[in-house]
This record gives sequence, structure tokens and C-alpha cells, in this order.
Amino acid sequence: MPIPGQVPTGKAAAEAAFEAAKSFLELNGLTPLDGIDIREDRWTVSKCAYYRPSTIHICIPMCDRPATEGEVRNWNWPRSKVDKTPFGVVMHELGHHVDYWASSTASRGPYYGDHSEAVMNRCDEEGITGYASRDAPEEWFAEAFRLYMTNPDLLRLIRPLTYAELSANLMTAAGNAPWLERLGKGCPQRIIDSLQNAIHKARKRK
Repeated sequence: MPIPGQVPTGKAAAEAAFEAAKSFLELNGLTPLDGIDIREDRWTVSKCAYYRPSTIHICIPMCDRPATEGEVRNWNWPRSKVDKTPFGVVMHELGHHVDYWASSTASRGPYYGDHSEAVMNRCDEEGITGYASRDAPEEWFAEAFRLYMTNPDLLRLIRPLTYAELSANLMTAAGNAPWLERLGKGCPQRIIDSLQNAIHKARKRK
């Protein structure tokens, strides 16, 4: 994983994420990916990425760039709750890969299975983002997995039961750096404030 402060961008970010994904799968003895399809021109698919066994497809121009201090509607930042940068997107799609191959054969759809719903039900916590609703357990799992891979300390603080579930079964090479350090330099203060508020709310729920 890139160390705190180093945020690869563009195609390089997707390539770095793929290397991290391969190392993670090998570390945990999981089914390897066949490859990654990186597009540098816009495509007709409505989303910036998708997974189909066992390949990740990603369109770099459709991924979001990190927010700046003045962009009040942009909450995107590497290794944060909302992370639609190429690195975070690949980690999200890796979550679908893990879910698919951990699921029973009979339950498998195009990119998901029953593993994600079982994990969600055991944890019984809200999704990381609005995209990760409990009505879509495959996205609930992929978003939680993405944060576990990029900023495990943040996941531990805002979704402790989800972190406990994932860390009990999956080893990550992300390291144990504090969540704020993993955000690196330049993160808008409003994003930091929002994350601190989420941590405060999680502590009150205990």
C-alpha cells in the first residue's frame, strides 16, 4: 500500500491498487484476479468501474478527483469514507471479488453472492456511504472492504463491529497508521471535521 502522504493518481493509482490487490489475495490465500482492464478514454458504461469474475474494469476519466478546500459539494478524498479515486475504486471492486469467491456457488450473481449479506447481518451496522445501503449488501460489503484496505483505523473507529469481522478473517497490508495520518497531506478541513463527527457518533452508539 502507498505510505501516508503518497497518493498516486490516474492510471498509476489503478496500477498500484492492482499490485496491492494481488499481494492481499496471495497473503490471504484467496482466489487471484485474472487481471485489470484500465481505460484512459471515457466509455459508455454508466459507472466508473465494474467487476466480472475475475477481472476489474475501470475507466480513469470517470473516477473522481480529490476535493479541494473550496469545493463544498465534493467529499472525495483518498483513504476517506468517500473515496472514488482510482485506487479506492479498485479496492471497492476487489471487495466484490472477495465476496463472489467466498459465496456459495448457488448464490452467485454476476459479481456478488451470499457472503456479503451474511457479513452485513452479523455486523448489523450502517453502510460506510449512502451507496452502501443495507438494501444492497454487495455494495455494503464492497464499501466496508474498501475502507478496511485503505484506512483500517478509520473503519475501526466508525464501524467497530464491521472492522472486527473483517480483521478476524482477512489480513491487510495497509498497516496500523492512525486514520488522520493515512489521509495524507492536503485533506480539506471540512472532510476531517466530518470524519471526526462520524467517530464521535460511533462512540456514542457503544
